[in-house]
Amino acid sequence: MRPGKLLGLRVAVFAVWVATGGAEPRGDPDDWDRRAREAGRKYMSGEIAAAMAEWRQLAKDAERFDPLDRRRTLVLHNVGALHVELGQPLEAIGYLEEAARRMERAPHPGLNEAKTMNYLAMAYVDTGDYAKAERTLRAVREKSLARAERGGSELTMADLLGSQILLERGRKEEAEAMVRAALRRLEERGRPAPDEEQSLWNQLGTILSSRRRWSEAEEAYRRAVESLRREMGDGHPRTAKARINLAGALVRSGKAEEAEEMAGEAERALVETVGAGHWAVGAALERRAAAMRALQGGEGTGEAGGEDPDGLREGQPAGQQGGSGGAGVPAGPIGRAAGAQARARVGC
Repeated sequence: MRPGKLLGLRVAVFAVWVATGGAEPRGDPDDWDRRAREAGRKYMSGEIAAAMAEWRQLAKDAERFDPLDRRRTLVLHNVGALHVELGQPLEAIGYLEEAARRMERAPHPGLNEAKTMNYLAMAYVDTGDYAKAERTLRAVREKSLARAERGGSELTMADLLGSQILLERGRKEEAEAMVRAALRRLEERGRPAPDEEQSLWNQLGTILSSRRRWSEAEEAYRRAVESLRREMGDGHPRTAKARINLAGALVRSGKAEEAEEMAGEAERALVETVGAGHWAVGAALERRAAAMRALQGGEGTGEAGGEDPDGLREGQPAGQQGGSGGAGVPAGPIGRAAGAQARARVGC
């Protein structure tokens, strides 16, 4: 399974006050908080590689703070989550496991343990360790239900990842039922968070594509793309990844010209935001090539077509954990994610 299959979705922005466990932080916490907010803004605008560079430097600088300072946990989460976003799940696991251990050992007001565990589950799924992923998701559900969060974003993220595991195991009907049930919960909740809705529609499109229901998959992907364009803009990498998925369904539905144009736009946006070497750029190029072959009459289209093995998945709600200071750091890589990522199933 190609790293990056479950690329996470943006989560809601969390304003986080990072306390210091009673000890005065060493170094300059105000400057660190300001830079963390800037790194969060870069993440939210789609500058994933630039955000990673910022958080790596912030990780080094956080070593000057007291060992109990919550900034040190925050930076572990965000560096790990960004590794997931960049299709590097093996590198992510150590950071996320340590962040989860720190939150288990001591309270971290303002930081969301379930968000970190969902990202960890994403990394496990991306590396094929479904047993660890399932154990982690069970813990997420238990913690969320214990807090009476029966319809929260972290449960949505857990359902997205759970449906991914079912899909990988060939249990497609169960995967579809899980996603549709999550969509119904969002409707019942009223005014659902856009990123949750986007992730679920994208995942539903991937599942329907795997079942060769191309016209239904096209409709689901369009809903994800339209919502992402409204919320994040045409140039954001998550919008681009959802467009790649839609392009695949369009080829199968006999709309190769629209598919070729859409895949080309996605490729250009991804090169600018995550770099030409990112695996999703290759997925966009594959979609363009498939569309061009269809235009030349070299590839079958329509409902009778074969299964599309390359749908990009939204991992689930993704997003960074917020930063420190009263103003908070925009949610970046942690979160709604399901940020995790790869045969080319893209997550937005």
